[in-house]
Amino acid sequence: MFSRFVAILTSLSGKERRVLSISASVFFVSLIVLFLNIYFFGTQVVPQSGGVFVEGAVGQPSAINPVLGSSQEIDRDLVELMFARLSDLSESIERSEDGREWRVLLKEGLFWSDGEPLTIDDVIFTIGLIQNRELASPLLSSWRGVDVVKTSGNEVLITLETPYRYFATTLDNLRPIPAHIFSGIPVANIRLSSYNLSPVSSGPFRFDSMEQKKDGFINTYSMVRNENFSLASPYLKGFEFRFFNRFKDAVAAFNRGFIDGLGGFDPLAVEDIVARHELFEISIPRYYAIFMNGSSQPALKELAVRTVLARYLDKEKLIKDTLDSSATAIDGPIPSYIEGFDEEIYKDSSLSRSQAKSLLEEAGFELNDEDIYAKEDLTLTFNLIVPDIDFLSDSARFIAQEFSEVGIRIEPIVLSSSVISSEIIRSRDYDLILFGNVLRGNADVFSFWHSSQRFYPGLNLSLYEDNEVDSALELSRSTFDDEKFSAALSTIQQKIYDDAAASFLFSPIYSYAVGSDVKGVEFDTLTNSSDRFAGAEGWYKKQKRVLR
Repeated sequence: MFSRFVAILTSLSGKERRVLSISASVFFVSLIVLFLNIYFFGTQVVPQSGGVFVEGAVGQPSAINPVLGSSQEIDRDLVELMFARLSDLSESIERSEDGREWRVLLKEGLFWSDGEPLTIDDVIFTIGLIQNRELASPLLSSWRGVDVVKTSGNEVLITLETPYRYFATTLDNLRPIPAHIFSGIPVANIRLSSYNLSPVSSGPFRFDSMEQKKDGFINTYSMVRNENFSLASPYLKGFEFRFFNRFKDAVAAFNRGFIDGLGGFDPLAVEDIVARHELFEISIPRYYAIFMNGSSQPALKELAVRTVLARYLDKEKLIKDTLDSSATAIDGPIPSYIEGFDEEIYKDSSLSRSQAKSLLEEAGFELNDEDIYAKEDLTLTFNLIVPDIDFLSDSARFIAQEFSEVGIRIEPIVLSSSVISSEIIRSRDYDLILFGNVLRGNADVFSFWHSSQRFYPGLNLSLYEDNEVDSALELSRSTFDDEKFSAALSTIQQKIYDDAAASFLFSPIYSYAVGSDVKGVEFDTLTNSSDRFAGAEGWYKKQKRVLR
């Protein structure tokens, strides 16, 4: 056969052989093109199971337990990955028309990562533990006065003393813990339990191992896929945290490809990331403001002084100079991206230098020998407490310089966040404090502005007190009438604006870098930074082609 083929070829003229060669080439090229068309247009890329995502973090985990409500981002990150929200575990959540009763029906066939059944009894146990004052859970205020009764095998009736508009968020954020583990531990010992570092979980990942130095420092914390997760099983087979003492070490590890994800850095540090990556800049409902304590400094009782402090600053310049424009200006207690924001209130919310000076002079203040405004025994010199965070200390210096131009002396005092939280805020020992308010994705600002929250552990840092605002805050929480709700929020914003109760500054953008080989990562807005892991079961590092 082959010899006959050779004989045919040798019998052809040179022109015929060239035509045959060209035809054969065209045929093979067409065959390759056809194959590629079938491959690329007849197939599609889909995620494939496998791979481990490595997150970099500065610090150490301490309590991976939802009921302990840790203030540490690392703990919250790990809770997000290992404990499912009640809404993910529920078949349905229904409320009565008046908003006082909520029925939660749990899905059937749920299991903890150790294989034990996850039932409505775990939910009841978790709520009861939060309500136990001996535990001192930060979540207690959200569950105080709430009655919980099991109505059937997998359903519970939750009854509130008064209607609470935002209770759906409270329910959604509840993450049950295993009763079969914690019911046998005395409440006083729960914070000491080893299960706080090696938990039995219900989320997309479960604890696997951790590498710890002899001095106690945890180098790595490893999780693996939880096959008992109630939603879709994660594509990643594992999720690992690597811990660093310094942020620059974490950045170096990212640039060398040792970690896949890194967040929480100063906006100005974004330029230090040189490895190929995708940068997500995410809005989070938190903002920073200067809160004014008239009890500490009598001059702050003067409306003219507060008004200048609240409205003179050039916020856009502040954001550009200290945060490289990675923030949004904030004018009031409810950010513009939260339902209930009333932009009409803030249309004329700034003062020029001459207007600021005129306002102070009309109130009887005059420049003294040091070019500081004063009258009688009041001198406009204030200390400003600032957390030891680069962009905040930079902001404080900018603010001090700006106010020096209108005869107000600001003296920044930079302290660690822990000292500010445990000492300064507890005692309300400051004239001014630059601090952040974190919202829960809604307009519930009760804890920041109601008069009952003026003293520790309340977060009314301006010690603000107004009966009309108190009533509006209470109504905004209790009504399910949208018109009344909007009217109450407008009242809150208008009164706080008119009273110049704080100098609202900015809402920083949360920056999160992800290695270029990681796919499926999507964000819009987050309630808090740990919510970036809420969809981690959809992240993947491996992929394959399948027929369409």
